[in-house]
Amino acid sequence: MVQGILKHCPQKYKDQLLQQQDVNGDTPLHLLISNGCFVPELIEHKGLNTMVKNKKSWTPRDMLYSKDDIIAEQVKIKIALDDVQSNSSRKFWRKSMKKDTDILESSVLRSKREKKDFIFDKYTKILIDEKNAQMKKDLERYKKRTNTQIVVSALITTVTFTVGFTMPGGLHQSGEVDEGLVILSKKTAFNAFMVSDALALLLSTCSLFLYFLESMYEDPHQVSKLNAASTGLNIVSVMAMMLTFITGTYVVLSHSPAIAITVCLIGSFFFLFVIVLLIKMIYDRHVKRNAD
Repeated sequence: MVQGILKHCPQKYKDQLLQQQDVNGDTPLHLLISNGCFVPELIEHKGLNTMVKNKKSWTPRDMLYSKDDIIAEQVKIKIALDDVQSNSSRKFWRKSMKKDTDILESSVLRSKREKKDFIFDKYTKILIDEKNAQMKKDLERYKKRTNTQIVVSALITTVTFTVGFTMPGGLHQSGEVDEGLVILSKKTAFNAFMVSDALALLLSTCSLFLYFLESMYEDPHQVSKLNAASTGLNIVSVMAMMLTFITGTYVVLSHSPAIAITVCLIGSFFFLFVIVLLIKMIYDRHVKRNAD
């Protein structure tokens, strides 16, 4: 429900709802933190007043200490609140001063705060260890995927590089006026052949370079973005390579239109196949987003 308000509610009504207080003076943030409901979108919402106090003079952060035991996802909530606070105060002396100010303004007894902070630190370490373990698993998964994709990129690069020097129709022989030049260079299909081959070579080379950059990062989020970009480049380079085959075949078979058109139609089914798969992927993502 909170995510729905943050996503769809107009800004002026959103701010009113988020700052509204009940009979006890609690805002939605007070109640969510007290019950251990972790809503990162709410904690990171710009303009949200995290220092508003209820009738007990407790801020939303103080609600972490309303009970001695940790409730639900309060550890994640505390980590998120600490991150928001550290991001809003960049200099170390400001962070220190801000932290001291929060403690002084807090209505929670210092002994109670320190006792639960000890528990928070214990579980925070556990969460960090779990996160690091998950990061290692994600990196291993991306590495296995990357090893396969590098082979594909390298093959495309090799093929397109070789094709660029193996001209369809051959070259003018020695002694001719245009010695060393391409025989079919004046045909439109040949120009399309060269452009598509150069495009495939460019994209596959860029993809290989992105795979190289992946090995320099340890952050799974950054690696996933590079992996997605390189995968997209690979897909387009494969399509460009198929277009290279179609145009190259057409230019050497132009004297036999029936065979040339037949080969072009057969090759074009690949593009239809890709389009159908892309539409399915987009549809599945749309359905999943609506389900979430």
